[in-house]
Amino acid sequence: MKILLLGSSGLLGKSLYLSLSKNYKVIHNGLTRRKKDLIKIKNLEFLLNYKPNLIINCSGETNIEDCEKYRKRSYNKNVNFLKKLFFLRKKKNLSFKLIHFSTDQVYNHKNFLKNNENCKPKILNYYTRTKFLSENIVKKNGGMVLRTNFFGKSKTNKDSFTDWIFRSFTGVEKFFLFDDIFFSPLRISSICKYINIIIKNDIKSGIFNLGSKNGMSKYKFSKEFAKYTKIYSKNFTVLKSKKFFKIRRPSYMIMNCKKFEKSYKIKLPPLINEIKKESKVYLKNA
Repeated sequence: MKILLLGSSGLLGKSLYLSLSKNYKVIHNGLTRRKKDLIKIKNLEFLLNYKPNLIINCSGETNIEDCEKYRKRSYNKNVNFLKKLFFLRKKKNLSFKLIHFSTDQVYNHKNFLKNNENCKPKILNYYTRTKFLSENIVKKNGGMVLRTNFFGKSKTNKDSFTDWIFRSFTGVEKFFLFDDIFFSPLRISSICKYINIIIKNDIKSGIFNLGSKNGMSKYKFSKEFAKYTKIYSKNFTVLKSKKFFKIRRPSYMIMNCKKFEKSYKIKLPPLINEIKKESKVYLKNA
């Protein structure tokens, strides 16, 4: 199988490349920085000349503030890019499958069981709007959408959430933690493992939630991670996110992942177990 990995210089993309290239031929668009602007159709056409069997899309604009400020650019990166991709698939008579990474920010139910793939999305900002529009394009063209959130030690020059927590707790400046944002992320390495399972078994079409069990607030997550990495201190202030952020965003993103578990006969791990495992990675590299 020949895989084209887009967004290969990002937090998730770089790790996916390192994982998948052990077993597959993986074509990428740069591992340290993006080589070609994929908004330009000639650059996208160049990559498709490799005739991949599978495209994994980790690319896009993810900064919520930038999406709101530069709407045209974020629409091009998150939506128009996919339109061009499927236009070229038809034009060149290609037959690749697509796995597209989306976001848990389409959810905002306090009862996580309602945060399933069939519920009406909560569109609170322009970033979420573009991600939802991108999902519709992928679904229409028979691709697989994975709604997820992730953490883990970065293999790029960009900090992950746990990198930021580690740096904050070991620093001298006071920092903020939010106790009103709840989520259920997975380790980056866990997502890589599940992508390998999906490829080996069956790349199904439609939307799937991919997250951990028993989610928690970002405040609790940060405390647990700091305790397991032995860096915990009280050098932080607990805040409500709505008082901090100017742009609206959801608070309850813990996902119901039963569809994925049933489809792939997998039991997803509890979030606390994911935290414990990733803490060992940080301790090993401290």
